[in-house]
Amino acid sequence: MKPRLLFLLVALLLLGPAPPVRMSAQGADPTYLDLLNRYAAGDVSQPVATLASWPDSRARLAIETLESQAAIDRARAGAMLHSEAALAILFSNPAISESGRARVRAQVDLARWFISHLQDPKPRTFETRWHGLIALLFTMSGERYRAEQEANLGLALDSKNADAGMAVGVFFERFPGMGDWRGFTSAYGIYRWILGAHPDFLEAHLRLGLLETLASGLVTRDARQHLTTVATKAARPDLQALAHLFLGRLDEREKRLDDAAREFELAHAIRPSQSSFVALIRASSVEGRADRVLQLAADYAGRQASADQDDPWLLFRVGVTSGELIEWLRDKARTQ
Repeated sequence: MKPRLLFLLVALLLLGPAPPVRMSAQGADPTYLDLLNRYAAGDVSQPVATLASWPDSRARLAIETLESQAAIDRARAGAMLHSEAALAILFSNPAISESGRARVRAQVDLARWFISHLQDPKPRTFETRWHGLIALLFTMSGERYRAEQEANLGLALDSKNADAGMAVGVFFERFPGMGDWRGFTSAYGIYRWILGAHPDFLEAHLRLGLLETLASGLVTRDARQHLTTVATKAARPDLQALAHLFLGRLDEREKRLDDAAREFELAHAIRPSQSSFVALIRASSVEGRADRVLQLAADYAGRQASADQDDPWLLFRVGVTSGELIEWLRDKARTQ
């Protein structure tokens, strides 16, 4: 048996079997079908929140009573609805327990069942990128082995899968000294590998730019170049804002305080967030601009607490470099 085929068989066994499916004479759960159809139509928040609140047994029963054709017709939407429910469970429990991880895994197993019903032609891009998302999810939940296995499944479909590589790189960032995946010993090596295959993959540029600075304690030319590339080429506000925030940090390290303040202002103009407020207040205090500090403090006090849930820096810290991947998958789930 070929080594790759053997590995895939072992990986699939270790990841766990798909939930059993049996047809019910009573038909599918109408509430579940409504959640599935609403998600497929582009309504994300409420269906995801509702499904995440269900006991695992109810979600599994809803799958077991779903007709085969419905599973095929809604394969992408079902995969993403359960994947996002898993993410919602994870984000609602920052210090996630083993029981919380079990709930996350249960939702992933149900999502995987829908993936098995995909009938996409090669190169099966949706499935490939979905594995990258799930690898990142397991990275964020601290389940190293599952993250590696999921990344490997994605790489089996595309040997240059940047999403899978990013998930493993983030794992090495969060758990340094544990780098032994496919010969890589650090997140630095992973991001370099990604850029070798995808020179314009801006998420890798962003993480590499910050990582080089943090690792050396110095502002290197490469670090600034990586971040400038993102700041000038990114179309996404979250990537643009982070690039300017990180460039501002580099300027602070080099005592270029006026330049740092300008970068923080740019970040704030693009995506006001708790992090941009903090950076600007710090920079304005150093410059002795008491009026600007008071204005920023008043503006922040008037913000709704929920506005900080989408702070790109807070998401970056837990592993979400940008929203591109999940937004792409959502879009494909709507267009199936």
